Amino acid sequence: MQNTLLKKGITLSVIVLLTGMSIPTTANILEFTNDFDIKEATSSFFLSDKRFYAVRTGYPDTFVWFDPEEPSVLHEIGTFPNNNFAQGSTFVDDVWWVCDTYGNLFKVDEKTGDYEFVGNSGTGELVDIAYHENSKILYGISTKSLYTIDLETGKASLVGSLQSPFLMITMDCDKDGVMYAYDLDLASTLYTIDLDTGKATPYCSTFTKFSTMSYDIDEDIIWGYRYLYQGELWTMDMKNCTGTFVGYFQNGVQISCLAIPYEYSNQPPDPPIIKGPTKGIVGAVYDYNFTLFDPNNNILYLRVDWGIGCPGKWHGPFASGTIVTLNYSWQKKDSYTIRAQSRDIYGLESNWSYLDVKIPKNMQSISYWWFIRLLDSIQYILFSGK
Repeated sequence: MQNTLLKKGITLSVIVLLTGMSIPTTANILEFTNDFDIKEATSSFFLSDKRFYAVRTGYPDTFVWFDPEEPSVLHEIGTFPNNNFAQGSTFVDDVWWVCDTYGNLFKVDEKTGDYEFVGNSGTGELVDIAYHENSKILYGISTKSLYTIDLETGKASLVGSLQSPFLMITMDCDKDGVMYAYDLDLASTLYTIDLDTGKATPYCSTFTKFSTMSYDIDEDIIWGYRYLYQGELWTMDMKNCTGTFVGYFQNGVQISCLAIPYEYSNQPPDPPIIKGPTKGIVGAVYDYNFTLFDPNNNILYLRVDWGIGCPGKWHGPFASGTIVTLNYSWQKKDSYTIRAQSRDIYGLESNWSYLDVKIPKNMQSISYWWFIRLLDSIQYILFSGK
């Protein structure tokens, strides 16, 4: 299996050449198209001084970066460790991660090329990795299975089988958290991946193939590399599965592990929504629901001031969308304003939300108190002889 993967560029070249043959379209694919024609890119998404990162295949493999406006110029950063074949990479926040054919995971300094070994996944192989920004989970694939990967140890946990008849070779997810993957089928099928089960579902066929791809979160577009006589940089329109040719890499060089850094725009959480009684009595215990939501789907914490002027401790952690139930009892008559605030794992706090509550005296308690006073008075009269 590893020998099959060691030179994905060569394998893909043969596949691309064969795509000129008649190909049956019996697969359950949403739509077939062969509009992946070479055309000059004039789109406005190109940014000056933007850097994409990759690994140039060779002996040894080397870390490189390039400007997407000028892929013909590669800038070497450093050498990949131990002559291992680098197969996949992604950015986790602002850290570049790379995996190799033996399932090893590394953090790479994209400025110096220095690397840190994180651990071995235990999968035997990893052909690509992708960070799911919405859930803060690192995923990895072998040719047949989907895994989650522990960010501290690199250890992989099986999610499930991809259930594809062909071998998967690359994947990444878009800004909405949809995971895509390519396989080695001649029809160049692009799949979506169910992150709960691992099942791959055909999305469309492009009749070409990226040996490595990466999603540009900032620009909301997929970039891909393919090898046809020489290395080519493309972009992919996900709505109709058509591509735009961008340019050639220098000297027909082959690359793997395309990764695109991004500016993560973290937004503060929404103020918690407070629901519960607005009137009550002294000494009674009341339940209040606090609905938490974060636009970035971050983990959240909650604190509540029950109208006494002092917020309590932070409760949590909670997933975005959680309804947290807390209770409280007021011990004296007054009007109170409950206020609640949430905070994400990065320390950003929401505005306060408010709910007014009126607590009059407990009428039952008042009646009982007067009844006791009356009994005391009667006893005093009877036994005092007055």
